[in-house]
Amino acid sequence: MTATDDRVVEEAARTPEFWWRYVYDEARGADEGAFQVTMPGHGWSVELNLDFESGLHDLGLRSESAPAARHELGHWDEARWHPFCLRWTEVEAVAQAVQADPRPLTFEVALLLLVPWVGHGGDEVDALAAHRTVVATQLLRLGVFDGDEATEVAERLLADPPDEDYAWRRDDVRGWTFGGEYPCYSNRNGSHDFPFAQFRAFRQQLGLGASQTS
Repeated sequence: MTATDDRVVEEAARTPEFWWRYVYDEARGADEGAFQVTMPGHGWSVELNLDFESGLHDLGLRSESAPAARHELGHWDEARWHPFCLRWTEVEAVAQAVQADPRPLTFEVALLLLVPWVGHGGDEVDALAAHRTVVATQLLRLGVFDGDEATEVAERLLADPPDEDYAWRRDDVRGWTFGGEYPCYSNRNGSHDFPFAQFRAFRQQLGLGASQTS
């Protein structure tokens, strides 16, 4: 997929059709369009590919020192999906890094693009509700939805826990992992080839380091 200029992404993200298609609402969403967004750079970057025509989206990690090597973090597909690969604090840190860059991509759009990849465990009901409120507020700031629509899109962008037993757990070797008895809703656990070492370096770049809470 060809890289997309940040201005193109910002322009598309300020239309309701973009967000309806991102949550797989074909009746209200755009039926075509492909976007590639890279953020934040300066060592490690996350690369988000959105293909609205095929309905397949994926998120990867690249190093500036070895750009040919791309590590998949997760993917969304209407048939088979493994999206839950990020913590909320990681998305916030990426969006803040984007905001600090002199680039057209805004904090609001960066955060909203990444929230579908956030996993919430069955023990995070209150946190999920609070984060959906944040997402709805950012959608309102974009000016593309009214209050009720912003709430609906926020609930669909930030999904419920995939299973009740899913939870974030910190492993001394891998760092943060996400999963339950059936591990296949997330790549970020010992049952999949998640790039734990590379992602640990990315977290350090974001200033998260080896935190026990973030």
